[in-house]
Amino acid sequence: MTKKKKKASARPARAPTIKALQAKINARQASGKARRTSAAGKLADLAGPHPFDLGVQRDGGLYLMHPHTRAVREWIEENVCIPDAVRLGNAVVVEGRYIGPIVEGIRDAGFTVGDEP
Repeated sequence: MTKKKKKASARPARAPTIKALQAKINARQASGKARRTSAAGKLADLAGPHPFDLGVQRDGGLYLMHPHTRAVREWIEENVCIPDAVRLGNAVVVEGRYIGPIVEGIRDAGFTVGDEP
């Protein structure tokens, strides 16, 4: 009695490319089905009161904006055009040349800004 060997599939399933994933994200955002807040953002609201609404942390030529309230996160989403923003947890990465006008706009909207440790 001889055993027959199964033919291996020609190609394994391919993982989606970064461009394909970005296109999917852009389509969800355009349709309005994208999530507005992340799990980290919801946890930040539960963490308790902070001395300021937005924390800013400098890291070389980049800045991390740490929104501590839902209102500031919504202001950033509505007023700052960052379609491909890099996020580190709840923080948004911003180039140094843009941080001044963003912080000025946040302060003009009545929010407090402080240094993040």
